[in-house]
Amino acid sequence: GVTFIVLAMAFRSIVVSATAAITTIISAFVGFGVLTLVVQEGHLLGITGLDRTGPIETFVPPIAFAILFGLSMDYMVFLMSRIREEHVHGLPTKPAVEHGIAAIGRVVVAAALIMGTVFAAFILSADRIPKEFGLLLAVAILTDALIVRMTLVPAFLTMLGEKAWYIPRWLDRLLPNLTIEAPHGGKTPRPVDVDRPVEGPA
Repeated sequence: GVTFIVLAMAFRSIVVSATAAITTIISAFVGFGVLTLVVQEGHLLGITGLDRTGPIETFVPPIAFAILFGLSMDYMVFLMSRIREEHVHGLPTKPAVEHGIAAIGRVVVAAALIMGTVFAAFILSADRIPKEFGLLLAVAILTDALIVRMTLVPAFLTMLGEKAWYIPRWLDRLLPNLTIEAPHGGKTPRPVDVDRPVEGPA
């Protein structure tokens, strides 16, 4: 709830806020699914160094989800702050997404590869619990950055067009305007009205 409100304040869009939450859950489900297939079902069990299947420790999923949620929101804010910056300064949604991905995509991918590698190294541990954490987080983080943030989110925003920036007028008036990126020329940017066509830069 708090994350949804803060993202709505920053990006002036309930669509972006909802997308951030839903896509993080998708990444978590992928990680949980792979962990279940390997640890409980025994598929590719040898890659973890485990010699037998067994139940997943009960505290692993909630702790791992908390870590994933933080990293996922970090990647989302990195990406969306640049896309919104391009949008509020005149670009329609599709070019804004293209420019945002081109500018910040490599940073997000590099950060995810580093974190994914770190957590994957946990699999080399002799203990079962670090192996579970490592497998779950490595898969979930790489899925989140490479597939969700770099593919699904840009495609979804492009498909929606200006509707991606929808926020009810009453909520727009109620929420304070939280600016993540400093506007050009010291002027406070105004969100583009989704009810009127957007003109590109002259």
